[in-house]
Amino acid sequence: QNQVTKQRNDHDSKLPSNPAEVEDLRRDSAANPLIVFTYDELKIITANFRPDRVLGGGGFGSVYKGFISEELRQGLPTLAVAVKVHDGDNSHQGHREWLAEVIFLGQLSHPNLVKLVGYCCEDEHRVLIYEYMSRGSVEHNLFSKILLPMPWSIRMKIAFGAAKGLAFLHEAEKPVIYRDFKTSNILLDQDYNAKLSDFGLAKDGPVGDKSHVSTRVMGTYGYAAPEYIMTGHLTPRSDVYSFGVVLLELLTGRKSLDKLRPAREQNLAEWALPLLKEKKKFLNIIDPRLDGDYPIKAVHKAAMLAYHCLNRNPKARPLMRDIVDSLEPLQAHTEVSIGKTLTIISEVPESVTLPRTTQIHPTLFSSSTKFFSSRSPSYWGVSFCFSNTLLSRPLLFAVKASSGVGSEASKQESDRSEEEEEEPYEEYEVEIEQPFGLKFAKGRDGGTYIDAIAPGGSADKAGVFTVGDKVLATSAVFGTEIWPAAEYGRTMYTIRQRIGPLLMKMQKRYGKSIDSGGELTEKEIIRAERNSGVISNRVREIQMQNALRKREQKERRERDLREGLQLYKNGKYEEARERFESILGSKPEPEETAVASYNVACCYSKLNQIQAALSSLEEALNSGFEDFKRLKTDPDLANVRKSEEFDPLLKRFDESFINENAINAIKSLFGFGKK
Repeated sequence: QNQVTKQRNDHDSKLPSNPAEVEDLRRDSAANPLIVFTYDELKIITANFRPDRVLGGGGFGSVYKGFISEELRQGLPTLAVAVKVHDGDNSHQGHREWLAEVIFLGQLSHPNLVKLVGYCCEDEHRVLIYEYMSRGSVEHNLFSKILLPMPWSIRMKIAFGAAKGLAFLHEAEKPVIYRDFKTSNILLDQDYNAKLSDFGLAKDGPVGDKSHVSTRVMGTYGYAAPEYIMTGHLTPRSDVYSFGVVLLELLTGRKSLDKLRPAREQNLAEWALPLLKEKKKFLNIIDPRLDGDYPIKAVHKAAMLAYHCLNRNPKARPLMRDIVDSLEPLQAHTEVSIGKTLTIISEVPESVTLPRTTQIHPTLFSSSTKFFSSRSPSYWGVSFCFSNTLLSRPLLFAVKASSGVGSEASKQESDRSEEEEEEPYEEYEVEIEQPFGLKFAKGRDGGTYIDAIAPGGSADKAGVFTVGDKVLATSAVFGTEIWPAAEYGRTMYTIRQRIGPLLMKMQKRYGKSIDSGGELTEKEIIRAERNSGVISNRVREIQMQNALRKREQKERRERDLREGLQLYKNGKYEEARERFESILGSKPEPEETAVASYNVACCYSKLNQIQAALSSLEEALNSGFEDFKRLKTDPDLANVRKSEEFDPLLKRFDESFINENAINAIKSLFGFGKK
């Protein structure tokens, strides 16, 4: 412990004490020139730190509004600035956070990151000078009882901008984990453009084959990811969880933690998470101040995005770049000023027959999809949208102009169709080989029916079978054979919602050629389609390939288990845990889940990470682990058995405890055993 303290003191003594030392640290990484201010200049900028110039504050000190110009120093731009004074925190930790902001914001530049203008490092003074953000923080705008409630479009604009800022950090040449993503750290300019601020807790992300960085747990409770709180393991997916909490705040108008609410509603993520996936309930948690003024489909997409960001398994959370893609269709777009609507009809090369699919251009219109049959003149253009697919030749697009009258008529028709009873769907998940493009993994009958898509959207109820407002073409794919879905009209799939880079939620519906009087089994569907002459004889071969792939995945899980046990035997608990967790991330069988989770719990117990061990143990028990004698005697769980939560956890699952409690309850009820 003395050695650790000595190393920490040595590290603290190396903190820069003057601008020359700061610039020396920045020399290798600095991309943005920063202005070095003297403390006397800051007094002029802030009118001697007048109290009426205070914009806000915290444990670090205060933030003042100020102005710089050539009158202060020749060559300076005329600019309103925010002056963040760290004098309220003279600790080494405060100085380290100040230096982290200088380093990170001095080398990173992006429209969704607040711009650092300069700094002051003089005597005990540590000050940062930022561009002034006139509308303040999202926290102030969202929860203020004085300001008007922010409309839906502004909330989605904020989420989109903040997501782009985080995605930039995660995908920088040297990845950065923000670590303190929350509404108070997202600032807004006059046009509600969101910019991330306060990089005091930012950390360099893992590099090479490292999956995480280990660090002291810091941040804000209510926003921090549960696995980070329990283990100190920090990954970019930790930021994704925090983004999910902020997205929830934008949706509900509630704070991440609110002690004034009933006990079960105080933690926003824990309260809202089970409600997000309930189609009949999720609208009840939307901010009532919006007064119902929002598109329901867009709200549902945002709610499901928040749901996946808050997944307890960090590996199941989407990447920030996928979140950006999911939020883009939810942005409000400006209507075309000429009062006409563009309709795009996709045409493909003659070598491959695909159905024509109408689509509103996503960059020109809002997310609601309208279809037209216009005889207006056509204008031709070329798109290489299939450049990463099986189609190597470019697509031709016919762009048609339709009058605004047709648009209104289509809207009325769409409203009428929504009142009709929705066609029943069968839901399940399938894996895809790449986020967008021609080649997807097979469905349950071996085929995939989406050809080329962009992210987002849901199936329309009109005659045209599409995927949201960004569909390019629809067809069936069986191996190398392509069948146009519009021609055979048997079984078709449509993407209902994007879930991330590897999973898409899909729904299956049956065409008119198949009797839908009763629910068909998988074999009946394949038999009916084969008899119709639509599906090739490769179906059985593809099914065999699927079976072989499942066998390979099972063998890989068995190999990971063997390697994990060997690493555990050699005392390499961290590496062993990663092997066992890789099993959990590959859709194992329940018994495999139970064994892998038990081994993960043993690793965490050896690493003395008790809460993480208890969580893994609970997952093992939920998956059917029943060797309670081993749980009570296994020396590998010695540390976790010391926890007060261990016995209550076992009592929830151990039938001997459950039966004993039942017998005692019966005895008490009938007065047995009483004298």
